[in-house]
Amino acid sequence: MSTTSFRRMRQAVACALCSIAIAACGDTPTSSDVGPRPPRLASKPAINCPTSAWSYVGRFDGIDWCGFEGGSGPQWNLYKRSNIQVTSRSITLGLGVYRSEWTASLLCSASTYAGGIFEFRVNGPGTDLDPNLVLAMYLDDIAGQTYDYHEIDFEFATWGNVGGSNLQYVVWPDRSNGSKSSLPLRWRPNSAESTHRITWRPGKSAELTSFTSRTADRAHQLTNPWTATRSVPSKPMNICLSVWLIGGNPKTKKLPHPYWSSPAPFTVTGVSRTALK
Repeated sequence: MSTTSFRRMRQAVACALCSIAIAACGDTPTSSDVGPRPPRLASKPAINCPTSAWSYVGRFDGIDWCGFEGGSGPQWNLYKRSNIQVTSRSITLGLGVYRSEWTASLLCSASTYAGGIFEFRVNGPGTDLDPNLVLAMYLDDIAGQTYDYHEIDFEFATWGNVGGSNLQYVVWPDRSNGSKSSLPLRWRPNSAESTHRITWRPGKSAELTSFTSRTADRAHQLTNPWTATRSVPSKPMNICLSVWLIGGNPKTKKLPHPYWSSPAPFTVTGVSRTALK
């Protein structure tokens, strides 16, 4: 082979190798593209909470929940969302301390309901409630801010009287000038977990009863059904849970405190709503 032919063949091979190298360089990832791309996450659905004082805190038992932040209530408590924990298994709510002051907890369903059968399942409370503490599981028109009316409650509280009743069934009137109906009870649970049921027919009746069973059957019924038919709430309401303290002053903004040392939080293990037949 002549020197000229050998030189031409060597140049052709070099060009081919250069083309391969350029193609390979074009496929080389940059530092920002190394590794698999993360999956694209679905955006969280927008949850419309009752008012601007409320914000989304989680989903439990198929219900979206909103927590309240701020001062409120006839007994004047400071509510903090940090006192609430919502998981797929339960809702835990209790008291906290903020700037040396005791704070409460309040959360409600984002949606309202026009009647139905509502059940609350909770661990405790026992008979050793702090005299200044209230655990409430109830229905209320949050957007309407209807304090002291248009509400149906289970209230675990002794209202400062340790030897008195420790559970109240309350049906607040449909209007501010109506009369409330209530039944005080001495709660003596024989189980760590209890179920409390409201059967609400808007404008007609509200039946409340309590059990110590997940299924709320008659065999475990601790209280006979109590029915109110006078001035029963008629408008749609939210499902609510709260822990708060008595003794606050809405005029002076003086905050209340527990009678004993720091009370343990409460755990709600079930909340459900079934439509009426």
